[in-house]
Amino acid sequence: MKKYLLIIVFIILATILTSAVNFETGIKHYKQKQYEKSEKVFRELSKSDPEKFQYKYYLALSLINQDDLNKFRKGVKIILNNWGKHDVGYWNKQYDINLRYPFGKTLSKSAIVFCEGLAYNNPYVIRYGIEFQTYFKEVLYDGHWGQWRDRCTTLHNYLAEKKGINLHEYRLESDIDNEDNVTNTIIYDNFKIIINSESHEKPLRIAGAKLNDRDIFLLSEMSYGSVVGKLYLKYFESELRLVENKAFKEKEYIIYQIKYGPIKAGYSTMTIPEIHNLRGHKVFHCVSEARTTKFFDFTYSVRNSYESFFDVDSFASLKYKENSNEAGKKKTRTTYYNTETLTGKYKDTIFGIAPNAMDVLTALYYVRTQNISPGMKIEVDTTSGAKNYKLIIEIYEGETLKTKIGKVETYLVIPRLKFSSGVFRAKGELRIWMTKDKRHIPVKMSSKVVVGSFEATIIDYSDKGATKTYDRLFK
Repeated sequence: MKKYLLIIVFIILATILTSAVNFETGIKHYKQKQYEKSEKVFRELSKSDPEKFQYKYYLALSLINQDDLNKFRKGVKIILNNWGKHDVGYWNKQYDINLRYPFGKTLSKSAIVFCEGLAYNNPYVIRYGIEFQTYFKEVLYDGHWGQWRDRCTTLHNYLAEKKGINLHEYRLESDIDNEDNVTNTIIYDNFKIIINSESHEKPLRIAGAKLNDRDIFLLSEMSYGSVVGKLYLKYFESELRLVENKAFKEKEYIIYQIKYGPIKAGYSTMTIPEIHNLRGHKVFHCVSEARTTKFFDFTYSVRNSYESFFDVDSFASLKYKENSNEAGKKKTRTTYYNTETLTGKYKDTIFGIAPNAMDVLTALYYVRTQNISPGMKIEVDTTSGAKNYKLIIEIYEGETLKTKIGKVETYLVIPRLKFSSGVFRAKGELRIWMTKDKRHIPVKMSSKVVVGSFEATIIDYSDKGATKTYDRLFK
């Protein structure tokens, strides 16, 4: 009996030692860039111990470092199949050490990483396929990872469920070299995604990805610069929606008095002086103005106006303009929105926008059209400058307020603003009280500012054009 036990122990030890020797041999081949030899070693080791992660991982590394695209694809699949054995931090580190170069060696390889990540619904690997460091650092900063993950999952579901595409079956056109530009087309049956690189030196800096001639990713990028585009937030809402509006109409004028603590600090407006045509769209032209009183001008003079042009039917923004004059410093900023290509332009930056994207002023008017009630949360795809974010608006029970337009019941509306500007820049929570009737008129607003807090209360309202109060204060 002891003899047999010794034989078994000897066999086990011999196996362990042989595996260790073979592993070291495989590592040696790998470091010497003899990837076909290391592939053979790690393939045999993987067969002998299928659960050993290191064997599988180095087999994958041996495959993805070869020029054969079929082997490269198998290597990427091995990584995806073994993804759950380590956390994301491990994989991010491995990307920096071992995966970045082979993933980005050619646009075709980058496309395979993208496709396989999409098939496995793994947004991390999809991100690796379009260059982790540049894209993540420059675009997905400030907590945007959740949006990226949701967008990748939405794209996966859109193609798999809505289009009925088997994401594991695709083919690639070879990289097409057009001087400073390289393109590759991913083909799923009769469905195509086209990716473009701006140069051979930066193969992963994707300049654009197109889906049936409509931009999906819009990862527009300046040569050797940072990514300035954004992914779409949703793909299920590619068409302009129809918003039922019984809350306001052309010629509505709302005038507010602003108090800074007990001091009358200024006046502001929310007006819709006209409806007109803009680039083939019938649009509301909304103007919000703010100005300080003569007394407050000595402390910090403000003469600002914010203009929003949004589609009458869909409420999609077409143009947003800021003219600020604060303490003598003048600035003009304009953002343009193209609802056909789903792109925005701010200064020299071209960026992707969500379908039906809004500026923050339009978003407030949109909330007024909704059948709101306490406990509701409304999500609005919003832009500020060239930044996309999802504005969350929470609805609570308000209070009965005595105002210049009478005694009104209200809802308390709290938008979770991410970006704003000006002397009344929100430091804390912005609160808006809207009437409970179908007009949902904002009758009161309050917020903390850089120093102290302000409160704006309604002093005049008209749905028939400019009031005497408006003419006196803003003309």
